[in-house]
Amino acid sequence: MKLSFLGLVAGLLVAGSALAQQGGSIQWSLDLAQAVEKAKKSQLPIMMWIQGTRLDRQETVDIEGNQVRAFRDPRVASLAQRFVPVKVYYTRYKKELSELGVSENANFDLYFVTADGQKLGEMSPSGATNADSLAEKLALVFDAFRTRLYEKEAKPVLENEKAEPKAQVAALDLVSKYNIVTADSGVLALLKRGGGEGAVTKKAYEVLARLSTRPAVEELFARSVNDKRAAESLEKCTPAGAEALLVHLENREADQAKFLAAYKAVAKISKISSVKPDKFWDGKNERLKDDEAKRVIDLAKKAAARWRERFEEYR
Repeated sequence: MKLSFLGLVAGLLVAGSALAQQGGSIQWSLDLAQAVEKAKKSQLPIMMWIQGTRLDRQETVDIEGNQVRAFRDPRVASLAQRFVPVKVYYTRYKKELSELGVSENANFDLYFVTADGQKLGEMSPSGATNADSLAEKLALVFDAFRTRLYEKEAKPVLENEKAEPKAQVAALDLVSKYNIVTADSGVLALLKRGGGEGAVTKKAYEVLARLSTRPAVEELFARSVNDKRAAESLEKCTPAGAEALLVHLENREADQAKFLAAYKAVAKISKISSVKPDKFWDGKNERLKDDEAKRVIDLAKKAAARWRERFEEYR
């Protein structure tokens, strides 16, 4: 059920300090009204940490302590920055929380909602004591949030052939801000309709580089031959995205122009040193050229693996 946050904000009375308080690594606001307004302005979802009665809290002190430890986990702390965290005391907001289906027995449950009261998910107290489970839940909830935001705010603009350039750039900015990788098809469709000129195209190139999906990288690579801006954006792709170009290195003799372009781009993206000059590839020693191509391929794959280990799971 949708929660009327406008009515809630108007009547909020929060006892005690309204300043943020430290709960592990996460800064929990004590002011729900303030959290709602912040969520509206930042376009971020709200993470509510439900606090039951004092008696209940004493009975579940171990759960609270384990949750605080989970909140300190670096992955959890990092993912929590995608939310507006707020402690919500059930006894103060019983009516409003019940509209979200929050049980009156809730104590240390996590609830995730949008600023206008759309429920995104929930997590049990015991589930939130495990850092691995909590990190996975935060990633899934945020992914659902940004997908919903894309479907509502950006996709209609990207698909509208009559949309104004200013609106298109704003839609692309939203895709970039939330790193909505599933939006790559919409960005590509916009590019193909709009040709190769203007601020919209420039922004689209930047967004494709940020998303770095295989279709995005392939499109930038195809355009990089005749478009300097596409070439510049291509070099800003992620190491994982650069793997889409390795096929051109593995088939060196199929197309020399594509090989050289891919060789330079992959080396730049993956920060590979000792890159050979163009004249090297004009030489007659095929074994040396094969060895160099293999060297760059191997190093690029290692760079991609390192990138995935650090960023891919909760991208």
